[in-house]
Amino acid sequence: MDESGFAIGAIEASKVVIDTHVTQAPTYHQAQPGRQEWVTAVECICADGSFLPPCIIFKAENFCHSWVPANTPKDWAISNNSQGWTSNQHDADWLRKCFEPLMREKVNGRWRLLICDGHDSHISADWLTHCFENKIIPALLVPHSSHLTQPLDIGIFGPLKKVLSQKLAPLLLTQVRRLQKPEWFSAFIEAHHSVFNSRNIRNSFSGAGLVPFNPEKVLRRVPPPTPPPVSVSDFHSTLPTTPTTPFCNAILTSSPLDGNATYKANAVVIELMASGGPLNTPARNYIACMARRNNRLQARTAILEQRVEEATKVLTGRKERASGKRHGIKGKNIMTVKELELVTEAELATKQRKWKRSNMETVSSNNVMGSSSNTVASINSALAPVFVEGGVIISFEDNGN
Repeated sequence: MDESGFAIGAIEASKVVIDTHVTQAPTYHQAQPGRQEWVTAVECICADGSFLPPCIIFKAENFCHSWVPANTPKDWAISNNSQGWTSNQHDADWLRKCFEPLMREKVNGRWRLLICDGHDSHISADWLTHCFENKIIPALLVPHSSHLTQPLDIGIFGPLKKVLSQKLAPLLLTQVRRLQKPEWFSAFIEAHHSVFNSRNIRNSFSGAGLVPFNPEKVLRRVPPPTPPPVSVSDFHSTLPTTPTTPFCNAILTSSPLDGNATYKANAVVIELMASGGPLNTPARNYIACMARRNNRLQARTAILEQRVEEATKVLTGRKERASGKRHGIKGKNIMTVKELELVTEAELATKQRKWKRSNMETVSSNNVMGSSSNTVASINSALAPVFVEGGVIISFEDNGN
């Protein structure tokens, strides 16, 4: 198992194949709204190619059920906290509610090996105690080695973020200023279905050298030890002497451009062209580089009109979502989609009771004018609290009167 963080509003860089004969837009540059909020996904895969439902942790003080789109699987777990990160309590609840009951049924009560990194939440007293009491062997990876030994890091999280970027790219190309949680979550669900399959999971365990067991897959990727340092005098004595040129590799690859160095290089190019002599290879490479940079600058201007048009289509097509009532998850750090549906049903029932009560109070106030005996309502009709599972909703109803 492992956790991975996602920044809503940021995607990975990608390349797009376009027609080079298009004169006005030879190159496209993709704009992003920028990082807005942090979301953490707790994932767990098995060597047989299966996986457990993930736990998604949003950044929010109170949870809003309208964040959950219609395509969310019923067995996914959802939570929130003030940072959008995992914590000792969240991982302990995930171990008790998600991992232990599902894997206990799968292995028929036998011992289970849980591979994870050495994060504080994986070595807390609650975590280790629950593991030992329920036949779970926690195997902690060597620090700074998860990119070589963690199957999720090797073959799952990278493709997941690439596919998620592809799902979000059409929306971000419209240059919307802010990406909404339901839009990001819906794209994440589609990307999750595409990446989490038996083939990718088995290849991830194979790439880590775990199943089948092959430690050489990891050892041959460990860099060799660094040679002893060389003294400064020896280093300078071995440096070759090369003539200086304004067309060095640094100016060709620097980002952003070094204005002073570019000014000097441009002056040298003008002198060479004015002399009428042949241009040397560094000068030709510099001219080609400047031409490519000029094309990119023109492309940024050419695509503005198309982005505005696409943004207009997306923004006008957005339907106004119900804001959804926010509730604090009292006593729970993780809720399933089924429990969220119970919250929605409880809200509807509460609204109906309030509507009926308001009508009854209106009728009662009319009757007060005609009879003094009806001036005071029955004291025995005290309001009794009714709690929904998880302590999320608190509503009131009459005690049978």
